[in-house]
This record gives sequence, C-alpha cells and structure tokens, in this order.
Amino acid sequence: MFSNFLEKIIKPLEKIAHTSTAAINLGTELEGDHLDLQTSSPAETPRPHPGKKIDRYGQQVDGYWVVGECQDSPDAYRQRIVKYYTPEGLRISESDSPWYTREPNDLSIITRDNVRERVFCPMQAPEDPSAICELIQTASQGNVDNFLTAIFSMGWVVGCLQAWHKERQTGDRSFPLLNLYGAGSRSAREMALSLIGSEWMSLAVSAKDLDREGINQLVKTGSHLGSLAIAIDSSVPYDNISIEELRDMIRALYHRDAIQLKSEIDRVHSGILIFSAQPCCGYGEDTELQKYVIQCPVFTETEALVPMQLLEKASASFPRFIALGWQSDGIAEFEQSLCHRLEATPETQLKMGKLADLAIVGHYARVLLEMANTNASILDWLVKKNQDRNPTVTAANW
Repeated sequence: MFSNFLEKIIKPLEKIAHTSTAAINLGTELEGDHLDLQTSSPAETPRPHPGKKIDRYGQQVDGYWVVGECQDSPDAYRQRIVKYYTPEGLRISESDSPWYTREPNDLSIITRDNVRERVFCPMQAPEDPSAICELIQTASQGNVDNFLTAIFSMGWVVGCLQAWHKERQTGDRSFPLLNLYGAGSRSAREMALSLIGSEWMSLAVSAKDLDREGINQLVKTGSHLGSLAIAIDSSVPYDNISIEELRDMIRALYHRDAIQLKSEIDRVHSGILIFSAQPCCGYGEDTELQKYVIQCPVFTETEALVPMQLLEKASASFPRFIALGWQSDGIAEFEQSLCHRLEATPETQLKMGKLADLAIVGHYARVLLEMANTNASILDWLVKKNQDRNPTVTAANW
C-alpha cells in the first residue's frame, strides 16, 4: 500500500554510523539483489592520490568543495575539468585537496527501473567575479516584482551554500524548502539555479513529482549533492499522497534527517526547490507545511528577465557566493527589521512561511543586491508580500 511507503513517525536508526539523528523511513520495492549486474560501475583505476574519492558533488563533509567547469579550447571543444575550493572559497589544486574524482560526471544512482543514471555535476563558467553584477543589473530593468522574486530565489540558493557553516556555528542543519509557483516562476527558477552552473537545470527533470517514485529518486540524488539545490519540476497537485505522509517527508527534508529506503539509508544534503503551477502546501490551513516550506508565488507571466548568455555566465561568480559563509549578525539584523516592520516573532507563520527562515533568505538576497550596487529593497518587498499577519492565510488568497 502506498500509505506504507512513508512512516508517520521519525525514529532513530541504529545502523547509521556516527550519528544519533532521527530518520524517516521511505519504503521502496527496489531490492539490492534485484539490480541488473550489468549496470554496475566498472572497477576504478587506482590512482596515486592521498585524498578520498568524493561521494557527492558540491560541498564535502569537511567543508571542501568539488565542482566542475567548462572551458573553451582552441578547437572549439568545451573541455570539462574538476575544480576544488576550500570551505572559505579559495581555489586549490587537486593535490592540495583532501578529495578527488576521476571526472566531472563520476557519480550515479540506480533508479526504480534498475537503470544506472548519472548524478549531474554542476558545470560552471570560468571564474569572473563581475558576472553576478551584470546578471542582476540587467534583470533589474524588467518587471520589478518578478525581478525581486528572482533575487529572493537566488538568495535562497546562496543561503543553501552556507548550510555547512550554519550547522557548525549553530548546531542546526535545518534549511527551508522553497516552492516557486505561478505563471511567471520559470524565470525566477532559471536565475536561481544559474548561480550553481549552466547545466544545473537538468536536475529539474531528474526528480519529478512528490510521489513514490519521485521521492525515492529525490532522496538518492540529493544524498549526492552537498549544500547545493535540487529542483523538482512538478506540474500536478500531489493527489496520490496523504497530507500526513507529505508532512513527514517535508519535515525530514527540512531538518536534513537520515531517510531510510527499504534497502539503504541516505541523507539529503541539498536544498529542495519545488517548481509547480500550484502551491505545494494547498492542503488547507492546518497542515503545518508552512513551517518547512517558503511559498513564493509569481503570477505575472513574463519573458526571461535576462538573455541566456548571462544565465550561462552567472556561475562564474560561484567563489564569491561560497566565500560569504554563515553571516549570523547580518541575518539577525534582517530578522529584527522584519519582525519590527511586521510586528511579528521569529516563529510567526507569515503568508510566505516562517519569519526566521525568511530572514535567512532575505539577508542573502540583500547581499546579492549589494554586490551589484542595485537600488532595490528586498526587505520592503518581503514586508509588502507578508503584510497580512494572519497566520491562517492560504496561498489561494494571494
């Protein structure tokens, strides 16, 4: 029965090494001895590297970064290389990194159809600190509300990149999910994911609806991504999953708890962006999903805010984003201002989500605007969007 695929209660798992974190159980029919042996990875060629082979793209367990880069060569062939960064955003050589990988697309998962599928590695443009400025300044010339929605979404992505630092400074690994929905939300999603890499939007089709198969693949893929963002492109309401099951799954993803599939245990290390026509939390006023998901509607249809070539260049500023770190003072100041303007508390459920989570995303969105010297206020925009302080307001009232 579908209702058995997700337990209602998150309970400790004794088999997780070196952790006492609670886990949620997602049952799956895929058994290890049913896998097609022909899909197994070929044996690795030994290489003289003192470090460990990565088990995820993006940020590793010790804070170091491993991502890819596309470089144009004289023969017009786009060469793909692996690049390495310290937790503070300093680029280092492979020999100086405690991690290595053979190639930019070296990791894979087994799908429910017993097919080995590659996990996409973010392929970034060659470093250019000014790329983010050109992107934001160009986008600011379009529809103001859609522009600030895109900036807010980009702030969410940059906030995701600081999750490792947040956990070490605060002991809290939680991070809100983001639900972009409405006719104009595609442009916001494209701008947000462009900060990670020009090919990163491919992840939006690898994990689809939040049904049994989609959740299974989401967990497997998300366990191979460190402090990044994975998008779920869901075009229909989730009418085949109960609100209890969805709530428990969303809670586990928010807290980044270990999640048990039938044959394995995984932990999603990435941020979750839900891209949909309708709000994912449209189950009524008492679902509690707003505690974990920031809902961001974009009802105005619009052409792309920026040309494709700028989206492809945006990731050139990636080192600037990861160098920001967890800016607790700035986040606290933004939260205080938002609380004062809305006469709210950090736990208040606003129209877009929990105020404390909105402050994290809002702060990093503000930082991006400051990078580009753009005269716009994300604080004013958030206040306007959340002016009705009634915590029971639903997305249908927008």
